[in-house]
This record gives sequence, structure tokens and C-alpha cells, in this order.
Amino acid sequence: MTATPRVPTDRHIPALDGVRGLAISLVLMFHFTHWSEGPSQWLRTGWVGVDLFFVLSGFLITGLLLDTRDASNYFRSFYARRSLRIFPLYFGVLFAVFVVGPWIGLGQLPGFHQLTDKQAWFWTYTSNFYVSITGRFDLHASWLDLTHFWSLAVEEHFYLIWPAVVLLSRRNLIRACWGCVIIATLCRVAMIVVWTRPVGSYFLTFCRLDSLAIGGLVATMARRPSGLPGLKRDATIMAIVGSAIVIALGLRSGRFAAADRLIQMIGFPALGFAFAGLIVFASLAHRGGFWHRVWTCPPLTTLGRYSYGIYVYHQLFGRKLVEVIAPHLRWAGPFGASVGMIGVGLAVNLGVAMLSYHLFEARFLRLKSRFAAKSTRDMALTLRSSASAVPA
Repeated sequence: MTATPRVPTDRHIPALDGVRGLAISLVLMFHFTHWSEGPSQWLRTGWVGVDLFFVLSGFLITGLLLDTRDASNYFRSFYARRSLRIFPLYFGVLFAVFVVGPWIGLGQLPGFHQLTDKQAWFWTYTSNFYVSITGRFDLHASWLDLTHFWSLAVEEHFYLIWPAVVLLSRRNLIRACWGCVIIATLCRVAMIVVWTRPVGSYFLTFCRLDSLAIGGLVATMARRPSGLPGLKRDATIMAIVGSAIVIALGLRSGRFAAADRLIQMIGFPALGFAFAGLIVFASLAHRGGFWHRVWTCPPLTTLGRYSYGIYVYHQLFGRKLVEVIAPHLRWAGPFGASVGMIGVGLAVNLGVAMLSYHLFEARFLRLKSRFAAKSTRDMALTLRSSASAVPA
């Protein structure tokens, strides 16, 4: 009897573009409804989209690293390809804001010079530390907002350390993932109970590693002989137990708020496991089946493919967009206006992200092929071929 083939994350899984699309939709649902009231306040739970991004990132990155860890250029390939995907847009935006900005009038925005004084936190991917240490959310100048870059800092810190962690044996890697979940939870509890600025329990990297590690845990388990299909039972338990805890916490206070201390202590890992189950089921959705059609529907996958750009840009001018559009939607009531604002935000940011991707980012992405992972076997064949071509 042959083992069930695994589903490697180095192969593109279209359904996961749909999961990304859901994640970015949730994030915009949160940021474009900050003025909502009444029942539409439930739209504010969209902050969980960042957690979904974390779990998905942990799943995909760990899978990629596991599938290439025998490569002779393991570290070089990973860091080069990640840099080409992330750095051009991120540092390009910082260059546009802090270097070009004063020349095109951004210096006239209230608070711009104060924001410029804090730019080192952005260039070094440490803006999440700034918010945590100071307890202030002043990383914006009028409508020009960079506060959301905190999550990009968390992911970058993860990318720095995780390739080395993945080199552990499979059993020890699973232990490391569980260790990260436990340590992150204990760190949040300690910061909430002890520190006078518990905001750090939401923004600091070592307090958010559990979501990334949960994704890594699932990816590692998926490399067993039974593959991803063998995770159906575990994924079901994760989804049911995690969702039950999340729902119970939401009903307890009438909302599911990121600032709620109990949610930070036990709600974050519960949310992570619920999302891990979602990712497994989306990956296993049968082609042509109902859920496969849902996760691969064009609107959702399009949002997913451009989700990085949408995330980077959406808050840069998000406040201005709300300021201009929201007053014209008041006639629809709080909920209707919120939904309308989310739709406008998605459409505008998708357009900007598509232009950015095709006119700017794609130029760098084409260079990724130069840093493809090479197995030691491939390297040996290359060396032998090269040697045979050298004249005696």
C-alpha cells in the first residue's frame, strides 16, 4: 500500500490565495469601520485578519523551508527570495514618504515632522517595539498612517530566526512550535499582569509568535507519510475547539476585541488553531467541489494575489479615503455605510496594489528565479557537468 502523497507548500495551492483574500478583507473591514456604531460594531472583529495572515505565513514559510532544507543554498535562497518579495515595496514606500515626501508637500501635513523623527523604527523593522515601549499610536501624520507596519515587523523577525529553527529534526521542530505557543501565551499573561503598558502583549514579536508557530506546526505535521490528508482529524479538532473558545469569549463580553485581556491571554492561540484548521480544509478542498469553488472564486483569489500591496497601502491614505467617502454614505445607516466603505476601500486599494505590482514589484520578482533552491544532488550534477566541459 502506498502512502498518501503529501501536499507540499512549494506547489501553488490556489485555494490559499482565497484564504489570503479573506484575510485582507477582514483587515480592511476593521480599518474602514472605525466610526461604526450599534450592530455594525461587530465588523470591528476584522482585526483577526492579521492573525490569519500570521498562521498562513507560518504554514507556507515552514513548508517551503522543510521542502528545501537539503538545498546547498538553503539560507541564501530563502533570504534572497524573501527580500525580493518584501523589501522593494516596503522600503520603496518609506523612501517615497520620508525622502520624496517633503519635496511633494507631505511636509505640510500636521505631525509629519514628528513622524519623520521616528522613521528609524520603520527602516529597522522595529515599529512594533516603538508602540509597545511608548504605548503611543502616533505613527501617522494627519491621514498618512504607518501604524499598521507593526505586523510587517513581526513577520520579518520571524523570517530572520525561523530558517535556523527548521533545521532541527522533525520531532524537535514540532516541540519548538509547541514551545513558541506556550512561551508567547505566558509572555502575554506576564505583560498583562505585570507591565503597566499591556499594549505590548499585542504588538511585541515574542508575544505573537504563537500564531506563526501554529502554522509551522501544521506544516511540519503535513510532512508525515500521511501528508495533509492525514491531518483531517487533527484539523477538525483544532477548528471546533478553537472556534468554540473564540465564540464563548465573544459572547462573554458582547464583542471580540483585541484589547480584551482574556482574549489576548487565551483567545489568540484559540484563534490560531481555528485558522489552522481552516487552512488545512481549504488546502484539501476537492477540485470542483463547493468549498473549492468558494476559495478559488476570482474576486477572492484576486484579492489574495495582491494582498501584500493592499496591506501596505491601505492605511497610507485610508484615513483620507474615509474622510472623503464616509460622509456620502451616512444615508445608508451605520451598517450600510460601513459595508459601502469597506467595498470602496477594497476597490481603491486593489487598484493601487495592482498598479504597484505590475509597474514596480514585478521587476524584482523576476529576479527570484536566480536564487532557486538547489539540492545537494543537483549541485553535484552541476559540478560534474562543469568539470566534464573543462578541456584537459
